[in-house]
Amino acid sequence: MRTLAKLTAGVVVLLALAGCSNDPKSAMSALEAPPGTADTFGGDADALGIAADSVRLLGEENGYAFYIAAPDNPENGNVCLVIETLEADTASAGCHNIPSVTPLELAVSGVRAKLVVDDYDAGKELSEGWRQLHQNLLVRL
Repeated sequence: MRTLAKLTAGVVVLLALAGCSNDPKSAMSALEAPPGTADTFGGDADALGIAADSVRLLGEENGYAFYIAAPDNPENGNVCLVIETLEADTASAGCHNIPSVTPLELAVSGVRAKLVVDDYDAGKELSEGWRQLHQNLLVRL
């Protein structure tokens, strides 16, 4: 009986570890999307620490554009959130490892955005006034 319990516990641990992959593509469909014409980022990708060819537009609202990108240095994480202020032609980025227990949150000039995994339950944020512009993006203006 103890052998069966140990085997069952081992299988549970392996399944849990398998679900904790650090591959952001398996958790965020936006990173897997082929580039489109709207995915052209006009900002300085090098200055933001992002790989220019990985940038994908998630949405635009109230003069802001929201992008997902891969960092140019893996030490900075495996995914980045970029907020571009369209009128001022400026951008800010934050990077970290996804999947993570907490979403990647970035605030710029009163705008807050969260990068979330595909199956993220956004019910709490939505009840607090956040909007879901994309499967992987929550914003609060």
